[in-house]
Amino acid sequence: MRNYGPNGITVLSAVAMASSHSAIIDTPSTVDLAVQAYWTGTDAAGTLALQGSLDGVNFVALGDSYSVTPSGAGSVLWNYPDYAANYVKVVYMTTGGSVGTLTVLVNSKGV
Repeated sequence: MRNYGPNGITVLSAVAMASSHSAIIDTPSTVDLAVQAYWTGTDAAGTLALQGSLDGVNFVALGDSYSVTPSGAGSVLWNYPDYAANYVKVVYMTTGGSVGTLTVLVNSKGV
């Protein structure tokens, strides 16, 4: 059984929110998946989304996306029991502002 550990792995670590970011995570044989994102900042604005793919090329939205507003810190946790896609991608699309950082953690259990 594969497990990234009690705190998961960091796929984005305090990256500047002045531009858009994505991180593709290889998740074959994953049974349960959790992705946590948290940000800080005073004027960063944009949308944070989680996307999945079977082929690693064509990604589609998984669940809800979240608006990052220029009001300071925030966080989101996506939890997917019985997850079956081979890849997952965390996407941050900036719509304005530049002061802030984004960190994304992933944890999974699988065979």
